[in-house]
Amino acid sequence: MASTITIKQLRVFTQVSQHGTLSEAAKCLFISKAAVSIALSDLEKQLGHSVFDRINNRLVINQQGIQLLPLADEIIARHAEIESLGQRSNPFSGSIKLGASQTIGNHLLPYMLASFSQQTGNFSTQKEESQLFVDSDIRITNNETLCRQVLEYKVDVGLTEGEVKHPDLVTLPFAQDEMLVICPKQSLHSGKRNIDLAQLSGQRWILRETGSGSRDYFLNHLAPSLTHWQEAYQFSSTSAIINGVSAGLGYSCMSNHALDSSRVTDNIGKVYLREPLLRQYSIVLHKQKYRTPLLNHFIEFVKNWHTKKVFSI
Repeated sequence: MASTITIKQLRVFTQVSQHGTLSEAAKCLFISKAAVSIALSDLEKQLGHSVFDRINNRLVINQQGIQLLPLADEIIARHAEIESLGQRSNPFSGSIKLGASQTIGNHLLPYMLASFSQQTGNFSTQKEESQLFVDSDIRITNNETLCRQVLEYKVDVGLTEGEVKHPDLVTLPFAQDEMLVICPKQSLHSGKRNIDLAQLSGQRWILRETGSGSRDYFLNHLAPSLTHWQEAYQFSSTSAIINGVSAGLGYSCMSNHALDSSRVTDNIGKVYLREPLLRQYSIVLHKQKYRTPLLNHFIEFVKNWHTKKVFSI
């Protein structure tokens, strides 16, 4: 009798694809490294080809593995739904692996999760019967890394303020973000109104790192209007940028939410532009991602959530 591909083998495959080693996958699955190796070997034998390339002691998913990944993800999710039938009274039981870019993750997501908890009444970060489960290891990173994690199925859904360009990713808008130009309080433009972007030419700017949504926004929406500008410093932390502006190192452009949450604003000036700077918040998903009832429920919640709720909680 021909052997069949098992749920265990697919779980092993998805964990190895996320972690790149047998030992890390074994830790996540609470089984031995040998059991992981056997399951992966059996899977590849039944498929008739490898799903990973062995490179420098790491397992890197290959093209065959990339094709298998969305199918394995859906089968595992559907299997979990079948197992839960009749066992849980909540139709949205399950698990979500959530990721967010820096502005949303640091300044909005905690309030979003609190609001989600209030709406559902039984939201939890613990794996308990009849409760929703959002993985407690929420990944907060820059936009570029977040998109890669969604592509690799390391997170089920991402929330980002950055631009998403990969053809295998889909975005759903859910709110807008107001961007502010800030400067040292003693600067020429501090507190001035009806300023054109061109009037900010010649300034030194403090920017986020490559791959961040805030940096991309500056380069795409502000820099083209500046005849000359200089990157003074680059920080991977918004707090460091705010402190840098406060210390007089240069101008910057950031989310209003980031500035509002800072306690170091005494030496910060705002530049009031003639035209407001707005950017779109988006839900980002792999276009082949299977959407469980819980994931669809969370997506609808986010689409109807508004940033003004942050200030009313």
